[in-house]
Amino acid sequence: KFEGDEAKIMKYLEDEKLFDLGHGGITADRCYSALVKDGDKYKSQAYIKAFKKETTEVVDALEEFADKLIELEDEIYNQKWDYVLYIQALIKAFSEDRTDELVSKWADVDRAWMKIKTPIQIGHPLEYYEDHFRKAVALEWDIRLTNPKFAQNDHRVNKIKSAFSKIYSSFEPNAKSEEYKKIYDFSFKSLDKVQLYVGRPALFFGAEFNGLFSAQVVPNDEVVSLEEGKKIFAFSDEILQTSRAKPFLKLSQEIFGQELLTRDRMFLFNETASWHQVYDISTVGHEYGHILWCDDETESVMNKTGNFKNIEEFKATTGGLISYLLDEDTDELHLKEQV
Repeated sequence: KFEGDEAKIMKYLEDEKLFDLGHGGITADRCYSALVKDGDKYKSQAYIKAFKKETTEVVDALEEFADKLIELEDEIYNQKWDYVLYIQALIKAFSEDRTDELVSKWADVDRAWMKIKTPIQIGHPLEYYEDHFRKAVALEWDIRLTNPKFAQNDHRVNKIKSAFSKIYSSFEPNAKSEEYKKIYDFSFKSLDKVQLYVGRPALFFGAEFNGLFSAQVVPNDEVVSLEEGKKIFAFSDEILQTSRAKPFLKLSQEIFGQELLTRDRMFLFNETASWHQVYDISTVGHEYGHILWCDDETESVMNKTGNFKNIEEFKATTGGLISYLLDEDTDELHLKEQV
């Protein structure tokens, strides 16, 4: 029907109004609904309609969870009511059956979630997308535990800001200068509100597959992020353990040569502190890089061709590396070969 043309698919979905509507009634950059066959066409349905039994069970479990939390006290972090309000926002979002209200309800979930700053972080349906075109968010769940050794610090974000400012100040004045300034300011405000959590996944969606955790920056709602910021989750201990547990393959030896592999393994097994620094540059830097050069419309505008993610992932990795390459400090010079 579409001859493999992604732009035609996106146009069909837009013409048939099969995207959820976001803030201000414009087409959202993700959906919390499913496409359901309706004769020879499709219609969009909220999960509470498309998967009534399963979603109702989720709502029931969340209501029980909220009731139990109300009976308890949080004498360590004093965030009991932040958790309760967050769970109640989840119940409202899952119970919403109007597709045009879904993004708004889930934005309220993200707002409530951003206020929870304890070492135990719940991961609700955030960005595990079930389809390539509508970015339908899956009913995923997990718990993330923060490693107290890696407390909140501004080391990487300050280097990102410095590099970002250098690049922006190098622009020659032109007709789009005002537009660039708005995007620059938007990105900077978002960077200032980031919460960094370095730790391990405890319980997670698809646990039998031992998911390949790396890092994540969420929520993806840029309107919420402008108000509340973002959380970056980095699972460096998980990656280090997995990397050390991998078998040594002959294929790797044939491709990279034994000398390079030996140097890499010596670094991996013997220089733990430096390994974490490289992870900070390449992976945490990548997650900060997602925030750069984006405003509240970037994804929905660029995704008309379905190619936003292609350039976005490249841009994010580049953002992390640029923070290293343009860094005037010398505290990371010893990592040059590994970076």
